[in-house]
Amino acid sequence: EDAAHEPLELDDGAAVVALGPFATVTIAVQVAARKAAAGGGPATAGPTAAEPRAAEPAEPAQPVYSRYWLHGKGAAPAGNIPVTAHFTPSRVTLGAGAAGRLRLTVAGGPEPASGEATLALPDTVSAEIDGAPADAVTTLRYDLPPGGFTSWDVTVTAKPGAPDGRYFAAGSIVDRAGNTIEDAALLTIGEAGEVTRDLPPEELFFRLQADSQALTAEADVAILDSEIRLPPGGRGRLRVQVTSSLASRLRGELQLISPLGTWESTGPWTRAVTVAPGGEAACDFAVAVPPTAAPGWESWLLVKLMYFGRVRYSQPVRITADQPG
Repeated sequence: EDAAHEPLELDDGAAVVALGPFATVTIAVQVAARKAAAGGGPATAGPTAAEPRAAEPAEPAQPVYSRYWLHGKGAAPAGNIPVTAHFTPSRVTLGAGAAGRLRLTVAGGPEPASGEATLALPDTVSAEIDGAPADAVTTLRYDLPPGGFTSWDVTVTAKPGAPDGRYFAAGSIVDRAGNTIEDAALLTIGEAGEVTRDLPPEELFFRLQADSQALTAEADVAILDSEIRLPPGGRGRLRVQVTSSLASRLRGELQLISPLGTWESTGPWTRAVTVAPGGEAACDFAVAVPPTAAPGWESWLLVKLMYFGRVRYSQPVRITADQPG
């Protein structure tokens, strides 16, 4: 693939490429501006590398979690996230009057990048950014050279009387593909704290158990239909409910999962979901039975919830082809 070759000749936008046995050929395509028609105005071209792209998001569910691999959703999001944002550490325990420290980092790839990062904090904490007081929502400017990064130190303290619970701080940017890339850090108030290797065995076991229970109780996803029965070619809805016990807003994504052969008749395959603190949110998906299905045909569906690096699955529901009419 590193060998130099002569440019291909195009005939009405098509080129013939010769492939030998077990060969691989890489084609580099360079888009050029159209020539202006005789007597017409100047030619126009699409956005160049130095110009911002349209703000239309490339991913159907927004925001896009920057540590997307934790959601097990599949390949990298559209654009491959050449510029991303992330927190370190990903969790901070806040006690009475005790401050916690986060670092929000924006890092780039081989091209220079510039823009604004947004830091959003729950209203139950006060914060300083690099020693200066911060608002609940703060905009931070970044200008990165190729391969560069920048970071901000964030000190957070629980306000007096802040209710116990699990809160999230969010840091986000908007990339050139139009996606909102977001990372989140867990802020706990009223919990024992993180699990560390230097803890005595009794305390280690207590924290492991308490943390596991708190994590399990954060959110749940359920399908409200015990079964879906439709005639061949019939269409219906799959009703889904997401419940959150978080003390701050849950922002996540619901993905519809079903066997190969049913994908074209169900949708959308993924959608964003937002749940208020301690609240519920309902949504639905379109489902259908293939028109060629015989009565008695069966398949299944389930829904996957992804948020802040966590994953939950609903129970499966059966979908059955009923007798027509």
